[in-house]
Amino acid sequence: MLAYVTMHLLNHAVGLISLKAMEDVLWYIFRIWANRPGQVLLYGSFLVHYGLALWALWQRRSLRLRPSELSQIILGFAIPILLARHVVGTRIADNFFHTDTGYYAYLLWLYFVRVPEYGYLQMLVLVVAWAHAMIGLHFWLRVRPWYARLQSAALVVAVLVPVLSLLGVIEAGRQVMALAVDPNWTREAFARMTLPSPETRQALEAIVDGFSWFFGGVVAAVLLARIARRACGCAARFTPSIPRQPMKCACCAASVRGPTFASPACCARAARWK
Repeated sequence: MLAYVTMHLLNHAVGLISLKAMEDVLWYIFRIWANRPGQVLLYGSFLVHYGLALWALWQRRSLRLRPSELSQIILGFAIPILLARHVVGTRIADNFFHTDTGYYAYLLWLYFVRVPEYGYLQMLVLVVAWAHAMIGLHFWLRVRPWYARLQSAALVVAVLVPVLSLLGVIEAGRQVMALAVDPNWTREAFARMTLPSPETRQALEAIVDGFSWFFGGVVAAVLLARIARRACGCAARFTPSIPRQPMKCACCAASVRGPTFASPACCARAARWK
């Protein structure tokens, strides 16, 4: 997933050159990830990563975390919810509703001209996804002895990539906004695309809502399960237990009240003294 996110962000940074350059680079990235092995690798890694994150959240003894760890967890679980609209509008729409809108010209027109709120959301998820990845990578590499020597350079790269990506998206969005003033450009640019119908848009909106509720509900279910586990543990800790009476030897403590038993060692010593 980190490779896909890095390639995606660098593709956005190419927008500093031109919109056409973004489309050209996207063609090569699409060839890498749109085939069946690439999709299995990408979606499989997401499912494994998300499942392990839920399991780690369940296994933690306490949620009293350092700010960096808490930020990584919150950002990680927020990514699927923030990214649901983009994934549904591109991958699911293309694969299941037979649309063809996976072009920067259409997406930037949608995000900067038609519904700017979606554009702000996508820029937010860009920063959130990259921050989550970099925090996790830092936790993984900090135990390596050679990481301290490269930490400064790695920090520069970690900051530079999202900044260039955002600048590229904004610059390409400005180009699309200027081109969209001419109605002929919109008609010619979208002529080779298969845009979603109103019925398809309504169905996609329902899928987006379903994904958002699902990913939010899964995290809420794990947190509620933690609360129930903690409540059961507290109840078990304060449940009074019946004291067990000590066992006494019948040979040397027969006069003590309570159950008795015959100790072989004690009986052997008593036999020697007879």
